Amino acid sequence: MKKTLLTLAALTASNFASPIDFDQIPAAAQWYLHADVDAVRTTEIGEELKALVEQEAGKELKAMTRIFAFDPMEDLAAVTLFGEGDNAVVLIHGEFDRAHLVDVIGGADEHEVSDYQGFQVHSWDDKGKTQHGVFVKADLLAISEKTKHLKHALDVFAGVKEPMGKGDAEGAPLMFGLANLSKMEIEDEDMEIFKEAKSVTMRMDEAEEAMIATLKISTDDAKLAKRMSRMVDGLLAMVEGSIPAIDDYGLESEVAQGDDKTKVVATVKMPSKHLVGLLEYLQTLKE
Repeated sequence: MKKTLLTLAALTASNFASPIDFDQIPAAAQWYLHADVDAVRTTEIGEELKALVEQEAGKELKAMTRIFAFDPMEDLAAVTLFGEGDNAVVLIHGEFDRAHLVDVIGGADEHEVSDYQGFQVHSWDDKGKTQHGVFVKADLLAISEKTKHLKHALDVFAGVKEPMGKGDAEGAPLMFGLANLSKMEIEDEDMEIFKEAKSVTMRMDEAEEAMIATLKISTDDAKLAKRMSRMVDGLLAMVEGSIPAIDDYGLESEVAQGDDKTKVVATVKMPSKHLVGLLEYLQTLKE
């Protein structure tokens, strides 16, 4: 489910922005990621991205609309994910037919209803996995596979536990995320590079008709940051080298150390008009 939501959030994305709200994220969260789908729709290529998603997942989207009375292409405003390790809570911001959704969930296998902090919690079986969902308010649905983590989120909404309250999402990024690596156990070999770092932030913006992705790695040591900058630069070079005719996409990348030398800042920039073409090429690699 998390992968599906992330794909929709990254490729879809109303005329109003739905920026990240740090008051909805628990202070104890080890990581978070927010996709402002409303804002993506207003970009130069918003309509092209929408067409691409409909081309790739049109049948699934139509089925979702018929079953849940919820059209992600029109009704989804934003998606926020946060959690600890692999355990996540998903906040879905949008326009819902609450009564219809409750009826659909009520017909699921092993459906149960309980109360917590004044919220009605629905639990049901979804292909062998138990899901827990809550309408926090009319336009906000919270879902998690773990009761514990959903309750942590509801404690924040109920004012029982402290929210994160603030973050470094200056401006209005299309996507913004952070991982507090100092509090996480990293077992994935592909993430080995980050084991010694303190935190990683990423953001996606559109400016001057270009899409700009920025990755910032924070460390405690200038030498470590220098080594990481070389590794990140090498990874970017490998990715760029794997894409035929990469120069045709107008891709530009830069890796540098921050002013205090303990941070690594990697920036990838591409004209917005070329992004859809690159996404279409990457899609062919999966076929």
